[in-house]
Amino acid sequence: MAIIRTNGGNKGIAEYLKHGKKLGRGYDRSQLDDRIPLSGDLDTIDKIIASMERGDAEKYLHVTTSYKEDFVPREIVYKMDTELRGFLLSAYDKDEVGYYSETHQPKIKSYIDNEGKKIDRLIHFHSIIPTINLLTGERANPLERVDAYYGSKWSTNDLIRAFQEDQNDRFGLASPEQNQRVKSGKSNMLDRAKTDKSELTPTQDFRLRGKNIRLDLMQKMIAQDITTYAEFKNLVDGYGKVENGFAGKDKTPYLKIMQPQDIKSAGGNGRYIRLDDVMFSREFIAVPTAEKIKRLDAQNKHEYIEPTDPVIAASKELVAARALRAEMINHWHTIRSREIRYISPSSRFFKDCYKHLSDVEKSQCLDTLERGETYKYGEFSLAPTSSRFNSYGAERTDDDVERGQAIAAGDKDAIRSMIDELTENQSAFSRTTYQTIC
Repeated sequence: MAIIRTNGGNKGIAEYLKHGKKLGRGYDRSQLDDRIPLSGDLDTIDKIIASMERGDAEKYLHVTTSYKEDFVPREIVYKMDTELRGFLLSAYDKDEVGYYSETHQPKIKSYIDNEGKKIDRLIHFHSIIPTINLLTGERANPLERVDAYYGSKWSTNDLIRAFQEDQNDRFGLASPEQNQRVKSGKSNMLDRAKTDKSELTPTQDFRLRGKNIRLDLMQKMIAQDITTYAEFKNLVDGYGKVENGFAGKDKTPYLKIMQPQDIKSAGGNGRYIRLDDVMFSREFIAVPTAEKIKRLDAQNKHEYIEPTDPVIAASKELVAARALRAEMINHWHTIRSREIRYISPSSRFFKDCYKHLSDVEKSQCLDTLERGETYKYGEFSLAPTSSRFNSYGAERTDDDVERGQAIAAGDKDAIRSMIDELTENQSAFSRTTYQTIC
C-alpha cells in the first residue's frame, strides 16, 4: 500500500532528512534508516530554500509516500517517484521548479517513543519542492489549497487520491481504500467479535451488532464467492430493512440496514447500520474472491504483491473505477494543475466567468495564459501572471533554460548566481502579481 501525504515547512528539512532528529525519539537517521537518493540534490534544494526571504511563511512542499509492505522492489520505488514528480510538476517545465527525493529503508522496524508508545516504521520516500519558480522568483506551489474544487466535481485532494490509487493498482500495492484491518485465512476468514452482551448499553449493543453484521457479510461474501453488487444486495436483504445511503460531496452510494429493535430508537426516527466501509464498495466487491483473500492476507503480513492478474481487469466495476481514475488524472494534467498555477478562485474573474466555462473552454483559457497572453471572454479578461517568463518579464531565453537546468543539476555557480539575484530582487518578487490560491 502506498499512501501520499502532503504538508509544507519553512526550514530544517535537509537537517531532518540527513539526521532524523524528531521530538519523542532518541534515534538519529544513521541508526534508523538507509538513505537512498532518488532524484535531485539535497544541498541544492537546501540552498534554494535558505535563499527565500519569506519570514515564517512556507518555503517548501513536503510530500511523503509511505508503504504498508515490508518490502517493495527498489525499481518500483524509483518508478513511483518519477511518476509523482511528473504529476506534481505537470504545469511546469523541468527547469522551473526544484525537486529532491530520497527513500528511507528502515534499519529499525519499530521503537518505543518517550510516551511509551510503540512506533512501527516501514519503507517510505520523501519529496521536497521549494515553492519558488527558479526562473521568475514567483511563488510556485503545485498543491496550493488541496481542498479547492475550482468549480469542478473533484477537489485537488480527490485527484491526488486518484493518482495514488492508480499507482497502487498498477504496481501491485495494497490500496488504503481497500485495506481492512481484519484477520484472514483459508479456514476462518474473519473472527467474530466476542463480547459479553449482558452489561451492554443500548448504544454499545447497537455498535456490537453492527460490527458482527459487517464481519458476517464479509465472511459470507468470501464463502459464497460473491463478486457482483446485485448478489451482495440480496445477501444484505436478510439482515433487516435495507435502504440506500449516500456519502460525501460525490454522493457515493452505500447500503444501510435497520433491524427491528432499532426502529424506535434515536428519538423515533430509527437507527441504521451503515455499510459504508470500503470492503463493501462496488469496486472491492467486484474483486475475485481469491484476490480478496490475497489482499486481506497481505494487509496482515505486510507483503508486496505482484500486479494483479488480468482476469481482474475484466470486472465491469473495476474497469469503471480505472476509467474514472484515468479521467481524473487527465483532468489534473490538462486543467487542475494549470488552474492552481494561473487561476485564483477568490477572484471576480473566477466567480463571474471562469467557473461557468466548460472544460474545453477552461483549457483554451489556460492555454492562452500559458502562452503569456491575455484571455478574453465577453466582458471579462484576465492577464497572465505566473507564466513561462524570466524574472524581468521578458520571454524566457535559451540562457534562462540553461541556467534552470544547471541549477536543477546542482551547478554551484548557477546556484550562487540565482541566490544573488533572488536576494537582490526579493522585495520586488514578494510583490509580484502571482495569484495565490485562497
